[in-house]
Amino acid sequence: MNGAGDDSLVLFPSHSSSISEDSQQSSSPIPIALASRGFLRSRGFELVQLLQDSLQGQVWLAKYSGKKVVVKVIRKSFCSERKAFDGRQVAENALREIEVMETLESLPHPNVIRMVQSLEDTDNIFIVLEHASRGDLLTFLLNRRLSEEDARVIFLQILSGVTHLHDCQICHLDLSLENCLITQEGILKICDFGLARLNPFYESFVSKPSYRPGKLHYMSPEIVELQEFNGFSSDLYSLGVILFCLLFQFFPYDAPRHTDPAFLAVVQGDICDVLRIHNCLGRVSQSAESLLRGLLCLEDVRMTLEEVQDHPWLRGDPTTGQYSDEDMDLSD
Repeated sequence: MNGAGDDSLVLFPSHSSSISEDSQQSSSPIPIALASRGFLRSRGFELVQLLQDSLQGQVWLAKYSGKKVVVKVIRKSFCSERKAFDGRQVAENALREIEVMETLESLPHPNVIRMVQSLEDTDNIFIVLEHASRGDLLTFLLNRRLSEEDARVIFLQILSGVTHLHDCQICHLDLSLENCLITQEGILKICDFGLARLNPFYESFVSKPSYRPGKLHYMSPEIVELQEFNGFSSDLYSLGVILFCLLFQFFPYDAPRHTDPAFLAVVQGDICDVLRIHNCLGRVSQSAESLLRGLLCLEDVRMTLEEVQDHPWLRGDPTTGQYSDEDMDLSD
């Protein structure tokens, strides 16, 4: 990315360029939710606005008991066959998503989106979620240049949500700016558990072309290269990509391929070379660079969650950079 060191430029790519080939959304051939309007109305839901088409259905803004909610509509036939509308195999699993969210329902956390309820009719599964009115974090960051301390405030909220998920033995496997929503009050909420796994025995998974979870820019090297991977550690790599984006407003590399010099530097554990390639060496504190180095690396040397939590950058250590105690206002 040329000119990344120029503070007059904000180099975040658009939504479309940040989504992997494995998770691009397809337009649904029929208005799924419209066919189920009567069923939803009988359950107290009024569909207000189509927000987007998804791989296996649609996402609607709705009203329920006088409040705005989000209704994810998933076509059962596509869910059972693990296919998208265009026939591609997908890793998303609505039934597993409900299982994960039911687990979280009994253990709520302010930085994790809450499921209101789930229901189904003959053709569709409906997942009803709380509404975060200010949209996703990627949209929030477009054309914004954050200070390091503002990045820290945001990252701490995301880390708090991820810590809760891992404490509940859940690996998300699709952490991204797009999957961090902002409420009216400025609270960040991790969302979209279609790829998440309950993993009480901390098993490793095997990445393969038909199961390569996440968005391409956020995937850990072991997932990209179709290797065995630890879901919890892969979440931490995705956190590292998010942190890099918060600090610099662009992704650490154009594509996770060994032909990309910045990705090759990540694989080799040289975050300074990544920053040098983007002409932004020295733009953040050495402590922030240290945290990035511990996250954006191969799995066998990657930080654990406990090491991340204990990192001095998150504490605002006066020897590594002064940070304000005031919360950043995300509602601007």
